[in-house]
Amino acid sequence: MKWMRKRMEKWPPLVALLAVNAAQGFAAAFVFIGAILAFDIGGMGHLVFHSPDGWIAGFALTFATGLTFGSVQMGIAVMLLEEREEKDNRPGPRVPLLYRLRLFLRRTFRRWPPRHWRSLAALRNHA
Repeated sequence: MKWMRKRMEKWPPLVALLAVNAAQGFAAAFVFIGAILAFDIGGMGHLVFHSPDGWIAGFALTFATGLTFGSVQMGIAVMLLEEREEKDNRPGPRVPLLYRLRLFLRRTFRRWPPRHWRSLAALRNHA
C-alpha cells in the first residue's frame, strides 16, 4: 500500500481524509453484508446464494450499504475535525448567547409572573 500512500500525499488533505473514510465505510459494509449472508439473517443468504441472479442482489445490497456506511463515516470524520481559530471580524463585544437570551427575557417580562396571575391564584384559593 506504499504506492497508494505516495499518491495520496499529493492530494489535498480534506480529499484524502474523505477518501480514506469512505474506503473504511465500504470495508465495514463488506464485513456487515458478509455477516448477514453468512448467518443467513432474514433468509438473505439463501436468496442470494441459491437464486440464479443472486449476484445482482448481493452487489446491489453491498453497494447500497457501502454507500450508506461510507457516507456516515465521512460525516463523522468531518464533524470531528478541529475548528481553526479565526479572527472574529464582527464589531462590538462578544457576549455569550445565554447571557443575551437572559437579557432579552428580562426586558420582555419585566415583572414575572404578571400581577393578574396573583389575583387569579387568590380567587382559586377562596373558591
